[in-house]
Amino acid sequence: MKKNFTIFTLLMILLFSFWYLFFFPKKTNTLPQEDTSVAKVTYACSGKKIIAAEYFQDKSIPKPVVAGEPPVPTGKVQLSFVSGEEMTLSQTLSADGMRYANKDESFVFWGKGNGAIVLENGSEKNYKGCVQIFSQANGIVFPQIYAEKKGNFSLRLPFGYVAQPQYNYALPTDNVEKNVSAIKFSIPEELAKGTNLSGDSYLSVESIKMASATSSCVASLFSDFPVKNVDVIEDGMTYSLATSSDAGAGNRYDESIYAFPGGNSCVAIRYFIHYMAFENYPEGMVKRFDESSLLKTFDQIRSTFILNYPY
Repeated sequence: MKKNFTIFTLLMILLFSFWYLFFFPKKTNTLPQEDTSVAKVTYACSGKKIIAAEYFQDKSIPKPVVAGEPPVPTGKVQLSFVSGEEMTLSQTLSADGMRYANKDESFVFWGKGNGAIVLENGSEKNYKGCVQIFSQANGIVFPQIYAEKKGNFSLRLPFGYVAQPQYNYALPTDNVEKNVSAIKFSIPEELAKGTNLSGDSYLSVESIKMASATSSCVASLFSDFPVKNVDVIEDGMTYSLATSSDAGAGNRYDESIYAFPGGNSCVAIRYFIHYMAFENYPEGMVKRFDESSLLKTFDQIRSTFILNYPY
């Protein structure tokens, strides 16, 4: 009896094993696929419009490439607008940049370099001149966002700095006048009040169109008198730097010019600091301005500068 029970038990175990292996629903190692966030970028457009974009890449196995045909894009972008509207677009084929669109292509978001083109029914309407802006980090929390109207560059500014209208000026060099395009950002009035600092001090972004891609982009191009160029590297960026000081009738003028190639242009960020000789004031009349603090602020503004090629 015991022997029969043992044989019966073994047979049941074998039958259960057979049934489990061939008929029981099997779990696989394939988990539900999710899109992976690869980047978060904020763009500023003309009219102070902001677009927040989060880029995703599909984790699933890419579709096999058919001979003679390009690979099928699997990315997505999720867009958030200041109006509160949100949309998710799928990546489409593009020979240049990262292109995303809805099903009927009535809305297209096209990221190129540090900028973005937004097409609504085939044309730019509500969002123009969109350029990436610096994400506040490294202790730099500047609330003002400036985006150049054509989307050539952006930067962040502390409260009180005022962008002046774009202007042009000419600098003579080798008997040829260079046309310089510039946008000036004046310091806050309160910064100079009660000190020997002049309110016409500023930081500016300037550019000169280059004759060719091999033309030398150096800081001295932006000076109307001879200055020495020195290469400096900051945060992985190489600048041509020229500094100068001048004085006259109790006025002092300090300038620093940071130049770097910008696609079709040579771009420069200029610090212009104008102040009066402190010793010329009656004692106790004004405070000596904090030059190191002002230079630190200018450096921080420069670190938020994002250029969109080609300038």
